[in-house]
Amino acid sequence: MIIHKITLVFTSLMLTVCLAGCTEETITPHSSQTPAVTSKPTTPDLPEQNSSEKQAVQAKPNTDNIDWDDFNDPLVNKDMAAQIKASVAAIVSRDVDQLHQAIGKDLGNGYDYLLEHNVQFTRVSPAYRESGRIVVPVEGKRTDNDTGEVSEASYVFYFVKGPNGAWTLGSID
Repeated sequence: MIIHKITLVFTSLMLTVCLAGCTEETITPHSSQTPAVTSKPTTPDLPEQNSSEKQAVQAKPNTDNIDWDDFNDPLVNKDMAAQIKASVAAIVSRDVDQLHQAIGKDLGNGYDYLLEHNVQFTRVSPAYRESGRIVVPVEGKRTDNDTGEVSEASYVFYFVKGPNGAWTLGSID
């Protein structure tokens, strides 16, 4: 019985070593007539236009294209609108101190991730009530800094009524 266990362990070990050896790249001399083969796939060079377009996407600045003078929502008071505007400005400028000042010290640095990608804000959607909160979506497009991929983005501001009866920013999604 013990010899059977030792044989199984030895066989498993040998199989593991063999499989590990199969994954390593072996280097062989290449003749001038034989094309070189590598173990990792190669990607064709992108045309110069694509690389410059990618640079343009990455270099595209954050923008706030919201017409704040035209923003008027019956559920959003003047203080709430000012806090949304200041938060959007902080996200656009990617300024962490400005963001902390805009959202208030009570929320801490839990929202610093909002500054990671380039954002182009385009509009504030109509506010609505939900579970005792006022929800204000701010729409735009976000550019992923790693891939350059542009996607629709909605930063949702949740306002809650404080103990003094004033609406304060509770969170941002």
